[in-house]
Amino acid sequence: MSYIIDYDVCALLVSIITMIYFFGGPRLHDRQDRLYGMVGCCVVAASSANILATLTDGHVPLWAMTATHLGYLLFLFTLPVLMLTYMGQLAGRHIGRLGRVAVMLPYVMTLALLLTSPLTGKIFTVTGGVYRKGPLMPLLYYSAYFYILFALVLMATACRFVSGRKQWTICLFVGLLITAITLQYFFPRYLLVDLAAALTLMTMYVAMHSSGAITDPLTQVYNNAALTSLMEEHFSNKEHFYLVGYKLSGLTRINEVYGDAYGNGLLCHVARELQETVGGRVARISGDEFCVLIMGRRSARELVAQAEKMPGVWQNADYEVSYDAFKVILSSSDYATRSEMLEMLNFAFRRARNLSDDRAIIIDQHIKEQYYRWNRIHEAVMDALAKNRISVHYQPIISTATGQIIAAEALCRITDPELGMISPGEFIPVAEQSGLISQVDDRVRTIVWDFLRTYDIRMAGIDHISVNLSAVECTQPSIIRTIEEEAEEAGVERGTLHFEITETMAITSRGTLAELMERMQRMGYCFHLDDYGTGYAGITNLISLPFSVVKLDKSILNLAESTEKGKMVKSMIAPFHDCQIKVVCEGVETPEQEAMMHAWGVDFLQGYLYSKPLPAEKFVSFAGIPRRCRNKARAY
Repeated sequence: MSYIIDYDVCALLVSIITMIYFFGGPRLHDRQDRLYGMVGCCVVAASSANILATLTDGHVPLWAMTATHLGYLLFLFTLPVLMLTYMGQLAGRHIGRLGRVAVMLPYVMTLALLLTSPLTGKIFTVTGGVYRKGPLMPLLYYSAYFYILFALVLMATACRFVSGRKQWTICLFVGLLITAITLQYFFPRYLLVDLAAALTLMTMYVAMHSSGAITDPLTQVYNNAALTSLMEEHFSNKEHFYLVGYKLSGLTRINEVYGDAYGNGLLCHVARELQETVGGRVARISGDEFCVLIMGRRSARELVAQAEKMPGVWQNADYEVSYDAFKVILSSSDYATRSEMLEMLNFAFRRARNLSDDRAIIIDQHIKEQYYRWNRIHEAVMDALAKNRISVHYQPIISTATGQIIAAEALCRITDPELGMISPGEFIPVAEQSGLISQVDDRVRTIVWDFLRTYDIRMAGIDHISVNLSAVECTQPSIIRTIEEEAEEAGVERGTLHFEITETMAITSRGTLAELMERMQRMGYCFHLDDYGTGYAGITNLISLPFSVVKLDKSILNLAESTEKGKMVKSMIAPFHDCQIKVVCEGVETPEQEAMMHAWGVDFLQGYLYSKPLPAEKFVSFAGIPRRCRNKARAY
C-alpha cells in the first residue's frame, strides 16, 4: 500500500516550530511543563519516524525497515499514555496506585506484543521488503481510544476545578485525536494521527504554555497564575523556598502627576531591577505588587540585604522620581499550603502600609499572631452578621452654644462569645479589607432606622443621628435606591438620618461622590465629613463637596492644645463657617478642651466629657427621648 506522507510532513513542521517556541521562550520548568515537553518530543519523533519509514520502504535492509517501523509504532503507541498523564496534571487529578496499575496494564501488554512482533508478526511484519499489518494491529487503535477517553473522564470528574480554557483545550485534544484515529483506521493510507497530535500540541502551547499565558504582558515577568503554579510545584515536591514580596507605594499618585505611561515605565523598571539585584523568579501579582521566588536556604541577614538592594530612584529621559516600597519575606517551611502563604503575604502588605519606613519585614511569630487574630476577628464579624449579634451604641453630640444634646453618632459594636467585646478599631478594618463592610453598614442602618421609627428624637430636641457610609457603598449607584427603600419602610423623615464619609474617601472618589451626594441632598439627606485632619486633602477640595458638617479628628484637638500650633488649627474653622458648614470636634475629654473649642467657635462637641457611647436604652434615658406614636411614625 502506498502512503500519503503530506500530513506527516505538516505534522513534523508544526510540532518542530511549536517546540522551538516552547523551549526558546519563558517556561515554569514544573511538572506540567516537563510533561508537555515529553509529549512534544514524542510527536516530533513519531512524525519523523513515520516519514522515514514510508520513504525507506523497500530501499533499505530488512532489519533497518523493521527497526524504523518498530520505532514509529512505539512512539505513536506511547503518545496517548503521555497525553493521559499530561491531561491528569492539567485537571489536577491524582491517580492512586491501583488506578495506575489498571491504566498501565493495557500499555504493558500491548507493548510486549509490539516488541515481540518482529518475531511473531502479531502487530506487524516486514517480509520481502514490504511492511504488512498483523492480525492484532487494531489493538493499537483500541488502546489509543482507551487512553484518550480516560483523559476525557478525568477532565469531566474535575471540570468544576478546571478553568474554561483548559476544558476547551482538553475537549479539542479528544475531538481531534478520536477523529484522526477513526479516519486512519478506515483509510490507513492517510496518515492523520500525527497531524492531529501536532495541532493539539500547538493549541495547548497557545492556551497554556505560551509567554502570554505565563507572563505579565506589561513587564514580561511571570504573572500571578505562573507564580501560583511554581509554588504549588515546590510544595508538592517539599522543596524549600523564600517569597520576597515587593509592593510599590504611591503608584496612583505617580500616575496622576506624570501620566499612566510613566507609571507603566516605572513598573517595567522595577521588574528589571528585581531580576538583576534580587535574583530568583520574579512575578507581578497585581498592579503594584511583585514577588520574587528564591530557592534554597538563606540566613535572615542575607535575605534582608538581598531584598533591600533595590534602588529607590528611577530616572528616564524626562523625569527623576523617588519611590518607596514595602518588602516582606516569607519562608515556605512556615506554611502548609501555597494558599496560606499567599494569604499571609497579603496580610503583611496591609500591615506594612502602617509603617513609616521601608525596611524589609521578615514574617515572625508576632506577625503570625496578628494574622491569626485578623482571621479570628473576620470569623467573628461573619458570625455576628449571620446570628444578628451586631448592636449599635449612640454617643451624644453637644451644642457648644446651649450645652444641650443636638445629635448623636451611631457606632457599631460586636460582642463575640469567645473574644468578648471587639474594638471597632479592630473589626472595622477587617470588615473593610474582607468586603464585609457593606453588610455591616447595612445592618447598622437597619437598627438605626428601627430606633428612629420607635423613638421621636425631635421631641427631645435632637436633630439627627449620623451613621457611617463606607467607601464601597459610596461608589455604588444602587445605594440611593437602597436607602430610599429603607426610609420608606421606616416611615420617618429623611433629615433625621445623616451620613458620615471619611476624608480619604471624599478625596479619592470625589467625582463619583459629588454626584451621589448632590442627588441624595436633593432628597433631604445631609452629609458629614468625618475624621478631618487624618488625610491629605486641602480645604478647597473639601468645600467643593456638599457637606453640611465637618468633624475634626481627635488628633487635631491634641495638636490644638499646643499654644504655637493651636492658632493654625483655629484658622481652619473660619473658612468652614464662611461656607455655611458646621464644625464638630471629637474626642473632648477635659473642661479645658471644651473651653478652647468654645472660644474658637466650634459648633458642636463630642467626647467622653459628656458621655461615652451608650446602648439604645441608656441613650434614650440619658437624652429623655419619648416613644413615638405608631400613627405618627407613618405621618411623614
